[in-house]
Amino acid sequence: PPVIMAINAEACPIETVLSSPGLPPGCKVFLNKDEVDVAQLPAKIGEVFKNRKSSDKILFLAAEEKLNYEAIIRILDLARKGDESLKIGIVSDERLAHPAAAAAGI
Repeated sequence: PPVIMAINAEACPIETVLSSPGLPPGCKVFLNKDEVDVAQLPAKIGEVFKNRKSSDKILFLAAEEKLNYEAIIRILDLARKGDESLKIGIVSDERLAHPAAAAAGI
């Protein structure tokens, strides 16, 4: 099954240029509706993808368009620390950046 990492401003306030290295304290993302603190992201990604074939190691990114691009790249870098062979796909439906809303069909 596909793994979607959703990033939105409510869970991770990264709408503006970051003034320091790293990400804001308390920044969270969602992996298929499971909330994950970004500090735990490498471990969680490693766990999710450990038994998958290389061709199935694709993380789909759903992020709000208003978010800072550099901050999103920092989050993706953390995800790739969990599995260096991870490929990234982009989801164009911005509604998927809000897992609860997407599940409710909003």
